Amino acid sequence: MESNLRKKREFLRREEEILATTERLLRMPGESVTVDRIASEVGIGKGTIYKHFKTKHEIVARLIELVFLERWDVLSANQQTPMDRLLEYVRLRLLQTDQERLVREWHASLVDYQQHESLQMLQQRWDNERFRLAELLDQAGCTSESRSPLTMAALLLAMIEGVLQQGASRLHPDMPEAVAGGVAQWLRDSVARHTAPRVTVL
Repeated sequence: MESNLRKKREFLRREEEILATTERLLRMPGESVTVDRIASEVGIGKGTIYKHFKTKHEIVARLIELVFLERWDVLSANQQTPMDRLLEYVRLRLLQTDQERLVREWHASLVDYQQHESLQMLQQRWDNERFRLAELLDQAGCTSESRSPLTMAALLLAMIEGVLQQGASRLHPDMPEAVAGGVAQWLRDSVARHTAPRVTVL
């Protein structure tokens, strides 16, 4: 029994090391990241990696999934109010712009290499996150008859994606975190007015 537990701990430790090493290599511009390179950096045989992951793309998909799981933990923190969870979610995403950029790049590589199974799994994670946001927005009082929870979730995500595309430091060079504060204020205003603010499209 003890031997089996030790083997399981070692298996999980090695998997974490594979993931950490792959992420480090992927963050290095211009680096060629292959299973051989990952195995060499970890100090294990290539065959050992295949005991954990079928391909390099599966490792990349797992790295993206871990980001989704981090967000889900924030959205599921039951000891916090729905609004607090929403504000923490906004802060998490907008103040980790480098990670968000990498996730977009990694996801694009999965699309390029037609990793359908991994993409389907990640789409499910994304759908769960979107529906959870809608639920929290409704619980926090950010919705109204004219603004459904899913509509408000779409608006919130559009704001976040817009900031990420532009870059918080470009939008507010002296204080990038102020942009996250602006999105947070939009959420608070939605509650204060007991109705979602209207958005005018020019």
